[in-house]
Amino acid sequence: DVTMNNSRAGVSVIERFAELGDVALLLFDVALGPLHIAPSLPALAGAAVFIARVGVSVSLGVLLVLTTPWADVLKSLQALRVPQVFILLLSMTYRYIFLFFRTVNGLFEARKSRMVGRTSGNEHRGWITGSMTGLMSRSFKMSNDVYSAMLARGFTGQVRSYSAYRMRTPDRVALISSFVLAVLAVIAGRYI
Repeated sequence: DVTMNNSRAGVSVIERFAELGDVALLLFDVALGPLHIAPSLPALAGAAVFIARVGVSVSLGVLLVLTTPWADVLKSLQALRVPQVFILLLSMTYRYIFLFFRTVNGLFEARKSRMVGRTSGNEHRGWITGSMTGLMSRSFKMSNDVYSAMLARGFTGQVRSYSAYRMRTPDRVALISSFVLAVLAVIAGRYI
């Protein structure tokens, strides 16, 4: 006999169990005194759905960025009424993350070219700490320089794009077919 004492957040608390056959799915069991905690089948299904949704969302985001020019992505976010601060932050992050990685790569290459022998773990940690400090100060200086240069060139906080967007017939067909496909997926999900 399996006596279920409590079930919260998809984790079943089982007081006692006589046979493994009585539990539908038991991957592991954590004993806390007289109580045993094991994942329930709905919790595992919910976790699988959550992981699948995150994977699909990340895949679609990467697909969007790889197939659409970055200026068009930002202009589309602006058309969707995303706050300007967020668009500006996203634009600056995308632009300067590559410069940041190039700087870090230069630091590591310089370190590797100057090393003659083996170093101890303490020396490695000391170098990494010093490099992080130097990189942080360089980043702050670069951000101030970039902001000053943007202000000197007339930056007003508005993201500008030279593309003009107009809905054409293929856009309308894609929008309607996407909507119909989403509705069909929701309906199919209820019966599957």
